[in-house]
Amino acid sequence: MTDFFKRLKPNKFEDIIAGVSLYRPGPMESIPTYLKNKKRPDRIKYLHPKLEPILSVTYGVMIYQEQVMQIVRDLAGYDYGRSDEVRRAMSKKKNDVMQRERQHFIHGIEGTDTIKPVAGCVKNGIPERVANELFDNMTSFASYAFNKSHGAAYAVITYQTAYMKAYYPLEFMAALMTSFMGGDGSQIARYVRNCREMGIEILPPCVVKSGKKFSVEDGKIRYGLMGIKHVGATVDYILESQKHGAEIDSMLAFLKAIDLEKVNKRAVESLIKAGAFDCFDPNRAKHMAVYDQMIVRIKEEKRKTVAEQTAIWDMNPDVMAAARTDIVLPDTEDWPKHQKLNYEKEMLGIYLSGHPLDDNRRIIERLAESEQSFTTTERISHPDENPDVTDNMSVCVVGIIDHVRTLITKRNDMMAFVNIEDLYGNTEVIVFSDCYAKSADNIETDSVVVVRGRLNFKEDEAPKIIATKITPISVVEDYYMKKDAGAS
Repeated sequence: MTDFFKRLKPNKFEDIIAGVSLYRPGPMESIPTYLKNKKRPDRIKYLHPKLEPILSVTYGVMIYQEQVMQIVRDLAGYDYGRSDEVRRAMSKKKNDVMQRERQHFIHGIEGTDTIKPVAGCVKNGIPERVANELFDNMTSFASYAFNKSHGAAYAVITYQTAYMKAYYPLEFMAALMTSFMGGDGSQIARYVRNCREMGIEILPPCVVKSGKKFSVEDGKIRYGLMGIKHVGATVDYILESQKHGAEIDSMLAFLKAIDLEKVNKRAVESLIKAGAFDCFDPNRAKHMAVYDQMIVRIKEEKRKTVAEQTAIWDMNPDVMAAARTDIVLPDTEDWPKHQKLNYEKEMLGIYLSGHPLDDNRRIIERLAESEQSFTTTERISHPDENPDVTDNMSVCVVGIIDHVRTLITKRNDMMAFVNIEDLYGNTEVIVFSDCYAKSADNIETDSVVVVRGRLNFKEDEAPKIIATKITPISVVEDYYMKKDAGAS
């Protein structure tokens, strides 16, 4: 759609309304005509001069339902009520009503006690051939058309959001990602990727700097604590600890500052996995190794202090310092990259510091260049934004398998439902028994595979891939290495 608006070059609000209304199945076929006519309005041709005052605002192209209603009123003599009945019949594809109305539109109808007369196009000086052609155009168009008020409402939102994104990109993107917190992680991943394309860095969550929501920090966006799994109910207590400021310089200091009766071990573990303590030490394995021990020690000291009912800690700083809970982070090797990323995905719903497919980017780019059917899960998931993505089309997608569900068919064959994730999002792959029999060894969680198949669209369901072949990425990589070696 972005490319369409670049070509449209709107210079008035009416253009935005028209653009929003045109970019849909059906009206989309009129986009080339609209763009051509907008560029050269002096060359617009109307089926009849009476159409000019109705269609000139949209450069001779029928776009809105209101235009259909005005055409039948001004050219055939319908009243307002009957023109709306025609609009409804067309939009709901009621063929019997439409055939009857065609006759009324062209030749009119005599009035009765309950029906108002309609003059018809022919009586109003419009040739029957023109009236027939016009009715055909209205019929094919109206089943998909917006009403203009609907398009105008969308256009206002389009203009406002485009303005905010252009002039306040950090605040806009932070608010946009916040709106999906606790919901669809794939949407946040999409906007994180959009931020990176815009040159905006996404900072990881941090116990001393993050707020509840995504926030702007030094020209970057900081991940919000509410976006971490198992942490939401404890966020207010975590934010309370931030009042200690510079005193919070380690995980130990943080744990001492919070109410451990309110912020439980599960929440602390989630913070570690999400990278919220990286501001103290980026080695997450160190924090994971001792956080439980720290919590136990701190709770024991607090119980001891209460039991003794003494204020010695407040009165004698030297004694207080000697009794400090000093637990040093162990000299432990950090988690491997894939483990850190898996924990991020588990806690945040997205891969934040990298992606499991980062090491495969070169071969993915090679496939994208050489495979005509190569596509991405983002394009598959948003066919409304990608008109060339259609039902039953052949596709090739590279992704990592993050979930597999197998079952036995009525014929006692094995099949599988596989969820794969690429650099852009995820999609479901249906592996029927014939493909499963050939590819079963390649269908394992965390495996990077090349999936070939065809798209399957069903109403009220996300598009899926019906797999025909599933190949390990290593096999494809070997193929290109041999091909390159032969070429040299």
